[in-house]
Amino acid sequence: MRKVVAVAREHGIELIFAAVPNHAYFDYYYDQIDGWAVIRAALERVAKLGTVVSFSQPNPIVYEPVSAGMTYWNDALHASLRMGRDMQRALAGLPIDDLPANFAERLTLESVPAHVESRRQAIREWAKANPTFVAQFGAERQQWLARKARQ
Repeated sequence: MRKVVAVAREHGIELIFAAVPNHAYFDYYYDQIDGWAVIRAALERVAKLGTVVSFSQPNPIVYEPVSAGMTYWNDALHASLRMGRDMQRALAGLPIDDLPANFAERLTLESVPAHVESRRQAIREWAKANPTFVAQFGAERQQWLARKARQ
């Protein structure tokens, strides 16, 4: 990646790194394993290399409820083509009036800590509003831990 950055700078090209969206399920997982420091370090490392535009901050699109008719996600792991098109529109500077104001957020080295903290706080609020998911997650985690202990 450093070579790509060097070539871009040599030719006066601005590189834009896209921090792809995570569904709420994954931010909940990161919170449960206390993975925020790793996310922060990764975003800071990339922010040192160039412009970062994040699509992972909490909003109704990232937190779209999992259902058979999702618009922005094919499932909790895979963003839909609609999400991809809207990300491209945002990166190209095209109007995104039909999307949340924070759909695309430009991150700097200085803003990464606040970005990560806002995600951490938001997912904790999301968890309070989604007790069924939290209970299912907890039960599956306990089963996984039990299987791991038997190995």
